[in-house]
Amino acid sequence: MKNKKRLLVVLLSLLLALLLLLGALPFLLYGLIVTPRFKGDFSVEGYTAYIEEERYQSDLTYGKVENKTEVVKAAKKAFADRFDDKDGLLSPRMYSIYHDKEADVWLVESHSALLLLPFALGGGHYLLLNSDGTVLAIWGTK
Repeated sequence: MKNKKRLLVVLLSLLLALLLLLGALPFLLYGLIVTPRFKGDFSVEGYTAYIEEERYQSDLTYGKVENKTEVVKAAKKAFADRFDDKDGLLSPRMYSIYHDKEADVWLVESHSALLLLPFALGGGHYLLLNSDGTVLAIWGTK
């Protein structure tokens, strides 16, 4: 009788621990996926075609940006303004951030967090942002 009670307590404890883990898993994955990632350096010279392309040009400006947090805030606003996302349909997004230290230009790549699902398809959005907050180029892919 003692062994049955002990086994029942152990099984219920394991079941409870499993339920807690499964309940927390989506929040942990969301945080890992959607947290902006600083990927390193890049050269803006490789993007001159985008900067010169008239359809990618913009007169948008979002104030001085000095770190990746400010860059992501500006990018979210720029993507919402450019791609008419007032309803937040572009969210949740994964952001990859690159910086050209010589030109002081930021590159932000944004893709749907749902791209990690095996059946999800879709493109992304890209932003070249000067450190003074001026948009050099903004475009999207399908």
